[in-house]
Amino acid sequence: TESIHWFKFRVETQSIPQELSLEIKNHLINHLELFEVHERKVTSLGKSGDWLPFSQRPTPSRTFVYPISLEAYDEADFYLRLDKRYENLATEITLWQTNDFEDRDQREYLLWGIFIGVVLFIIILNLIFWNTTKDTVYLWYSAYIAGLTLRQLADSGLGFQYIWPHLPM
Repeated sequence: TESIHWFKFRVETQSIPQELSLEIKNHLINHLELFEVHERKVTSLGKSGDWLPFSQRPTPSRTFVYPISLEAYDEADFYLRLDKRYENLATEITLWQTNDFEDRDQREYLLWGIFIGVVLFIIILNLIFWNTTKDTVYLWYSAYIAGLTLRQLADSGLGFQYIWPHLPM
């Protein structure tokens, strides 16, 4: 894609207020901004993107998540600005009930925590074997596993969240 793309959607509530979360799964989008048009007033719900520091995100998550709140019997239009030029813009956009999103997100973080724990166990075990045998293959294997893990963290968005959250500056 060579240009900025816009995604428009409307949310209408029934008899109860709604707490929603808009999730954009592609964590490699350069710039995002969500605008709310409510009662002829345009409000930005936040700028985000992988070219901005992690602290700029509206919700601290490995994907881009925007919280949306509407009162009972309310409606609003939303415009999502997606700027990822000269790259593949394929992404999944999901509007969640906030409770459902948080439940799913916590389960995913638990699985990632188990994965990191297993990786650290393998690295520590190999370092113990290297210290015992002085065979450098264990040291090289530990470095290989650490490199693959960093690649997985970068591909999943967790590296941007936990390892290099202040980049770019």
